[in-house]
Formats: sequence, structure tokens, C-alpha cells
Amino acid sequence: MKTLSPERLARLTPEKRARYEAELRRVKRNRRILAVAVAVIAAAAVIAVLCFTVLLRITEISVDKPGKIYTPDQIISASGLNTGELLLSKDYEKVSARIENDLPYVLEAGIKRTATGKVIISITDDLPAMIFKVNNGYALTDKNGKTLEILAALPEKNNYIVVKTSKEITAKPGQVVSFSDKDEEQLYNEIKTAMTEAGLENITGIDISDSTDIYAEYQHRYRLHVGDSTALKEKFLSAVEAIKAEDESNPDSCGVINLTIRDRVYVMPLDSLEETELTTAANAEETGEGGNRDSRTDTDGDEDGSESEEDSSGNEEQTENE
Repeated sequence: MKTLSPERLARLTPEKRARYEAELRRVKRNRRILAVAVAVIAAAAVIAVLCFTVLLRITEISVDKPGKIYTPDQIISASGLNTGELLLSKDYEKVSARIENDLPYVLEAGIKRTATGKVIISITDDLPAMIFKVNNGYALTDKNGKTLEILAALPEKNNYIVVKTSKEITAKPGQVVSFSDKDEEQLYNEIKTAMTEAGLENITGIDISDSTDIYAEYQHRYRLHVGDSTALKEKFLSAVEAIKAEDESNPDSCGVINLTIRDRVYVMPLDSLEETELTTAANAEETGEGGNRDSRTDTDGDEDGSESEEDSSGNEEQTENE
């Protein structure tokens, strides 16, 4: 817009002068806005250059909480990070996943970055909870089935849940165990869910090698004869009540709890249950001997025999009364 001289401005009519001054103010305002926009863009460009050359580069890597399994050097190595390289916020999840995958005993890896470019890693240890028989040994896993390591032999006197299946289980450290039989996997998940819903804790064994004759084990003390997969939650609720009742009279008691008959629970106390069925069968496989599932059937047979004797004596009594 052309600026008028004072002489020409004085010759303008009041209306034209008002329009001229309004237009002049608009032009000046637009110039100010343009100047501010240019300044902002320039500042953003400077910040972007600084970020990609200085501010976002890693100056130091440290491990604040290494946990009890791995050393800080092992954790930093697994992170794949190096000083001097860029670390954007979108990369944090990738770094965490890399650590958790390469170091199986890591449950969670937290990544934090300071304004000075220091990267701080904190580790939450994973805990072993279960054992699955696999081709090359025994897969020690966490409670979710993530493999922590492959063991050559079954640990003696462990308190993990030993899972026995009929079909092949494959496992690789850092990954969740894989069932070759999907029906068996579904049955296993149903059992775990039912146990959780029933509040049945301290389980040390699950045997689903025969889907029609399922067994579980409680604290290496009680062998739970579950039978088939019907009404699992109700059966485990009955087991909780039976164990509670037994513990009230003798907290060190052991034996077999038969849950196969609906609404009737049979408890057969034993003097000793040093080796459980799952442990015995697993050790027998290592030495080339057979399992002893039949021995459990005999045990259940004894219970039935006891019941028959009671019925027999009852019948005799009834006959005498008649």
C-alpha cells in the first residue's frame, strides 16, 4: 500500500481519509503477524536442528534398578542403545521389548530419559512359577507361560506347578510355551481359570495327559482326582472346602481327594505322600521307566472298596433287623 504525503492526506475528504487510515492499520497489523510467524518458524528450525544434533542424542546410559538376575552391563547390551545416537519417545517401547525378549527373566523394562540426554533403565524381575515337559528337557516358565529357561532335569522338591500333557509342548526362552494340540491347550486354560475362580491356590501339579481323567496336586500333599472337565469350578470349590476341613484337624495331613462324583467328595488320608504322581512320572521318563497312573486308579478303587464294605455291612444289619 502506498503511503500518502501529509499534503495529499490533508486534501482528502473525511470519508476517504477514514478509509485510508483503516487500510493503513490493516496493512501494519498484517506485517506484524507475518514478522511474528517468520520469527516462530526460524526458532522452530533452530530447535529442530539442535534436537537432531545435540538435545535428543544419548549422553549416558545407566541402570537404576537392575534386579537380581542380570548385571547392568548385560541389560545395557540387550537394550542395543549407544551414547551419541538419537532416542525418540516412539523408540522407548522397542527398547523395552528388546530387553524383555533377549533377557527372559525380565518381566518389565522401564525406559526413562532426562533433559540432559541420560537414559535410565529400570528392571522388574520375572518369577518362575511353572514347569512344562518339552523334547529337550523341562521348560521353566512364569505364571503366564513365558519360558525363562530350559532345564535338563526336573528340580527336586520344587514348589512350581508341574504340568503334564500327552501331546508335544515346544518352548523357547523369552516366548510363551506352545501347545501342539489346541484342545489340550484349551483344557489347560479352562483348568487354570476354574482354579482362579474357585480360589484354589498353592497348586503344585496339573496332569491333563488323559482329558477324561484329570489330576491336580496341592502343596505336594493332596492329589486331587478331578475326572473329566465337567463342572471344573464346582469341583475345585469342593476341593477348597475339603482341604480346609482337613487342615483344621491336621494341617500336616496328606492323601487323595476324589472329586469325580458330583456333590460328593471322598478324602482318603495317607501316611505319606513324599513323591507326587507328577514328580514320579517325570522322573520315570528320565530313567526310561513307565509312569504309574494305574497306581492312582488302584487308590480310587480302594476308596470304592471301602464304600462297598460299608454298604455290605449296612445290608447285613438290615437283614438281621428284618
